[in-house]
Parts: sequence; C-alpha cells; structure tokens
Amino acid sequence: MKHTTLYIHAGGPKTGTSSVQSFLSTIASHLKSHDWSYEHSSDKPDLSLNTCGTGLLLYELLTADDFTTERLDNLILRYCGGCHNAICSSEYLSNLTPTHWKVIDESCGRLNITVNVIFYVRDVIPFLLSAYDQHIKNHHERRSFDDWVEHADFPSTWQHATAIRSIAAVFPRSSIRVIHYEERAFDVIESFLNLVGLGVIAAVDRAAFRSRLNRSLTAKERNVLLSVNRASAGLVGKVARSKELADLLVYSQPHVEGETEVCNTVSLATLTARFGDDVKSINDTFFGGSDVVAVFKNSGQQNIHKTSATTTATDGLAEGIALAWAIDELASIHARAQHELLNRLIVIAQDYARDWHPRLPNPEIPDGFDVIAYVLLNRDVLLAGIDPVMHFVAHGMAEGRAYSFQEKQPSVDFESISDTDSHEPQERQS
Repeated sequence: MKHTTLYIHAGGPKTGTSSVQSFLSTIASHLKSHDWSYEHSSDKPDLSLNTCGTGLLLYELLTADDFTTERLDNLILRYCGGCHNAICSSEYLSNLTPTHWKVIDESCGRLNITVNVIFYVRDVIPFLLSAYDQHIKNHHERRSFDDWVEHADFPSTWQHATAIRSIAAVFPRSSIRVIHYEERAFDVIESFLNLVGLGVIAAVDRAAFRSRLNRSLTAKERNVLLSVNRASAGLVGKVARSKELADLLVYSQPHVEGETEVCNTVSLATLTARFGDDVKSINDTFFGGSDVVAVFKNSGQQNIHKTSATTTATDGLAEGIALAWAIDELASIHARAQHELLNRLIVIAQDYARDWHPRLPNPEIPDGFDVIAYVLLNRDVLLAGIDPVMHFVAHGMAEGRAYSFQEKQPSVDFESISDTDSHEPQERQS
C-alpha cells in the first residue's frame, strides 16, 4: 500500500483559509502532475468568494448521524487521490472535538497515511474586529465595536485555543503546525505552500490574486453601513440590505486597504480577562512561552486607525456608490411593500375562505362583517399582521371601525402611516 502524507488545514477562522483554498483550486490539475492531490475542489473556482473548502465533506461525515468508519476510510482515500501527498482544507474542521480527531487518526492508521495538521491562530482583537465587520455587512449590526463587545455573544466565538487543544489531545506536537497569522497576513498563501513543501511547484502571482480578494472595510465604508443599518432598524423585511451594499463598496474598489476600528481600554480589559489564559496556553505549548499570540499588541498596525492617502481619495467614490444604491433601493421599496401586503391578504383570505362563522368568538359580530374589507379599511391591522376577527371583537367593535365596503371611508388613513411600530392597533396594548 502506497504511503501518503495528508495535510489537514483546519483554519482557524478568519485567517485567510478561503484564500488558500481558492488558490489550491486554481492549480489542482497542476498539483496532480506533481504527485499532489487536492480533491473535491470547485471545477470553476471564484477567487472573489469565500469557500467552505474541500474539508467540508469530512466535517459533514464526522458529524452525521449515519457515520461509519467504512465511509470515512473511503473519503480519506479519495482525498489522497492515489498521490504521495494530499491536502484537505476547511475552517469547519476547527469545530471538531478530540473524539472526531481520534477517529481521523485511527482511519489514517488503517490506511498507512501520515497526518499533519496545520492551524493558523489569530490575535483576539483583530479576529473580533473582522467578525464585527462581518456582522455589519451580513447581520445588520448597528452598534459601535465597544458596545458590541460589551453586549453581544459573538466575542465568545474566538475559539482558536479550544480548536488547538482538541487537535493536541490526539496528535503529537511534531504532527501539528501552529502559525501566527499576524506574522503572515500579507503572504498567507505563500506561507502555506512553503509549509507543506509546495513553494517551488506553485508560484503565486500576488498582485493578480490580491486584487480579487474580499478585503476589510475602510472607516468611511463602515460608517456608511452602520448608518444604513441604524436607519433601517425596525423596517419590515430589513429593507436596507447591508450585504448587497457592502459587496458593491468592496468589489468596486478591490485594491483599497481596509482600516481597523478603534478599541477602547474598557473593551481591551474585558477581552484580556476573557481570553488571556487561552492566549498564554497557546504560547506556552507552541511558541516556547514567548508572547507571540496576543489579545492585543500595542504596536505595529493592530487596532490603530489609519487613514491613507489612497482611502481618503476613494471616500467620495464610496459615498457615491452608497447614494446610487440608496436611490435604487427607494425605487424598489414600493414594489416590495405591495408584494408583502398582497401576501398577507392571501394568507387572511385562505384562512377564512371556508365557513368561518362558527369560529367567531362573539355572536354580536354583524352578518355583514367582511374579513378582507376589515383589513383593507383598517390597514394598521393588516400591517400589524394580527387576526382581524379577534381585533374587531377586542377593539374594533367598540371603536366603531368600518367592517364592509359599504362604509364610505376607511377607519385609518393608510397614507399617514409611515412607521408600523408607532401605529400598532390597540390589541398590542391589552
């Protein structure tokens, strides 16, 4: 049986894992000709998109209810692809437990495969600043970074130390390579290739590659997105789609350097107390006790807000893009609002299409009561999404609200309603 070395790249998250995976996908055929396997990669990799990596299949199998060792052995053999060297990569693998890693080690032992695990560890605050930007772009975050640290659960997701401990519980220190991301942030692909011995085989066109990468936000872009998120708070369906605008901003200026947000001393103290012991554990185990990994380094470019001439020159462009997006967004709000109201009417009509009179909670409801007419003539009830019959019984009857199209005027002027949260029907107050 051929002996193979399998390099498992387990992340960590937010350390350029997607960049490495995208690059390996572009040269997978070239690697094969040099007796290296990078199987299960995309046939048409997109260097501008994040990926889950080839190791996602391994993660899904290990966490599946129908897991079997036979299926695991077959998958690992497919990763190896008949070559003497193979790479499997996914930051999802950083979520594996010691039990999962033990199963992998046992499978590779049966298959005569040597395992080397690679993990890039990132300093805590730079990691969280990246996570914060991600939440601004994808999850409508509107708080400052310091408020986010104080109140959100997301800072607990710096789990690099937990992931490394899980790996170290199974594999010997000689089989684990832990690399400090901050030292290799600008050449993470080259550092990975050199680490596994592919430096000579796979040359990197750094300029061409970096132009396609999804960069971090500039201060202007971050402020624009925060403003959009704050303005859209409470709107039905989150009308302001931050990710769409963020993509427009980032990919229209791919060469601009991102700018780091500022972290105050209170947040620094909070995060140091939370993660200081984990950071020390990593340094003691993998860096000889030196202060390599940190919660925060008060030097270099970490956590220092810098405005370069390049970003200053492109601030106007960012504002122009945001303005054009906002105008387009306004033009589509009316159509989306109509669509949403129509869907609510359809639900009400379907709900009461059958004989609904026996369900009426009050015999005093008039025979001419028309459910559809009631919500159209009292559109605050429609916008609130509550049961029209229940509302009429609890409030509408006493308020003298119109309930059929024989009424001359609607009970509520729909045109005056600009905020559904401030015009809720009285049932919400009972």
